[in-house]
Amino acid sequence: MISELLLVPGTTAGRRHANFLLYMLPADLTVVGTIHSHPSGALHPSDADVQLFRSWGRRHIIVGAPFSPGSWRAYDGNGEEVRLDVQESPGTRIASGAPAEYRPRAVHRPPLVDANGFPEDEA
Repeated sequence: MISELLLVPGTTAGRRHANFLLYMLPADLTVVGTIHSHPSGALHPSDADVQLFRSWGRRHIIVGAPFSPGSWRAYDGNGEEVRLDVQESPGTRIASGAPAEYRPRAVHRPPLVDANGFPEDEA
């Protein structure tokens, strides 16, 4: 059972990316995986996500827009979708509602660059 989340300090993000510093994770054998968001709503892992999954833990969650109760998927270390049941614990309430509509895999395009050759979100 996953009962808590560790927030990794030092995360940086741009319009089309997010980077977190894996060396900031505590040396803790109870870490079972990762969770991150895809604001595009695509709930499939990218190639970079799968590389991360293979290095860290057994379960990985991707949350996507519209960020409602059903807008997430769980994956194993190889990027294969797995079932992960959500259970209510004492003192919490799980919001009811229909699962979010399934969305196809996002198309990964090369980043746009400005006149100096810098990615738009880092210029």
